Amino acid sequence: MNVINRKGWNRMSEPMPEGKSHVIPRQVVWEAWLKVKENGGAAGVDGVTIGQFEEGVKDNLYKLWLCRVEDYAEWAVLGASPSSSGVQARWWTRHNQATLRDAYSSEQRAPGGGSIMKRPDRPQVTGALAPYAEGFREELSRQGYSPWTASEHMYLMSGLSRWLDGRDLSPAQLSSARIEEFLIHRRSCGQARWITPRAIAPLLGYLRGLGVVPAPAAAVPASPAERLLAEFAAYLATERGLCPATIAAYRHRAGLFLSTCAPEPAVEGCGLERLEPRQISAFLLAECAQRSVGSTKNVATALRVLMRFLFLEGYTAASLAGTVPRAIPWRDSGRSRALEPGQVSRLLASCDRRNPAGRRDFAILTTLARLGLRASEVASLKLDDLDWRAGEITVCGKGGRKDRLPLPADVGAAITSYCRRGRPRNEHRALFLQVQAPYGPLASHAVTCVVQAACRRAGMDPVGAHRLRHSAATAMRRAGAPLVEVGQVLRHGLLASSALYAKEDLPALASIAREWPGARS
Repeated sequence: MNVINRKGWNRMSEPMPEGKSHVIPRQVVWEAWLKVKENGGAAGVDGVTIGQFEEGVKDNLYKLWLCRVEDYAEWAVLGASPSSSGVQARWWTRHNQATLRDAYSSEQRAPGGGSIMKRPDRPQVTGALAPYAEGFREELSRQGYSPWTASEHMYLMSGLSRWLDGRDLSPAQLSSARIEEFLIHRRSCGQARWITPRAIAPLLGYLRGLGVVPAPAAAVPASPAERLLAEFAAYLATERGLCPATIAAYRHRAGLFLSTCAPEPAVEGCGLERLEPRQISAFLLAECAQRSVGSTKNVATALRVLMRFLFLEGYTAASLAGTVPRAIPWRDSGRSRALEPGQVSRLLASCDRRNPAGRRDFAILTTLARLGLRASEVASLKLDDLDWRAGEITVCGKGGRKDRLPLPADVGAAITSYCRRGRPRNEHRALFLQVQAPYGPLASHAVTCVVQAACRRAGMDPVGAHRLRHSAATAMRRAGAPLVEVGQVLRHGLLASSALYAKEDLPALASIAREWPGARS
């Protein structure tokens, strides 16, 4: 074999690595690189361009030559034509659809000779995780992963199993620190993909579900302030019934206050028995200088809840909730931010209902526009919340409150179309599921993303899902619905929350408006 000295790649005299089932001449690897470079292919799934690959070409080609066939998918015959140097093979790679004329030995030829192409493989998992390989493969298929992606997950499982065996570790010893050590090992070996905690999350989730791998240890509060915040978060969850996102926001704002105003942060209880109203006012004034009115209102609300908690738990001798200043909400300034009826129609028309994603998005948008639900309420809808015989839908709103609303015919038709010809069939009871594997429930921010994607398709500026809630209320008010009924549909706790939509009934407002002085003259 000729020694190649191009770009400093001169390791041709090294012995064949152990485990390579096929002897691939290094000259073939070099010629393949020249063909790909000449073809000018684009970056693949790892984002590496031809120019970036060429910067470290000697190491990159060497890594390709070292790879074992077991580290990749098996090869499938597509057809062949003989050539003077053996078999003329067409190799369609993930990076570039380039034709590489490679000379394969007789052992590498498929029956009858031919072109070869990678296809999804069933990698063999040996070692500590071997007993769970088949179950994990079935779980990946059940969750809707494609054969290609499932094969990648199985290779990751195989690599983790070998890593455990090499260190004489059992799956029960796979702690968070060990997992990070394994990912660092993959990066050090030159792996460019499947090297993050997110990549290994499906495998760990499956093994933890079986009880094979221990669950990650909960973080233990290290300081008195952190312990106080943990108690506050538990209070919000159990006593107030808030959702995790709201709890996280309240906890963050409470942490800002304690880090600034706690008399003794290093002492148990943070010395809050000496907390004074002037400290609360000073903190809010400092926050007002760097926040909008709405954001300042959120901080004041969180502080008021924190003061109630501190009094109930005995951290303060008296309730200081009444000393928290109220931010001016400017509720009555301007009109609602509702979309025009034509804009709502454009959003609905932008959904391609010929595919599952379009049918799901159309059902979500119709539910938002007709029922005025919040994004979190749409995401939390379950199949069991639909009472088809009664024509009703149960909505779980703020604080765990559940209300039954009439199910309009167009909303029911959109949901029916999605369930029959778009919704993945699995054990999840959530109404709206992801369209890509894993087929799990949608989060509230995903509902907002659906609305924003529809805006882009319709040629509109992106808006949030809550704008459709305003649009539903405005449409009801313009149709003559009283404010009381609007508040019932939107499930407002106070009638004042619905008063904003009184401004949308301009003819009614004109009938009670007083004449401008001197207008008749």
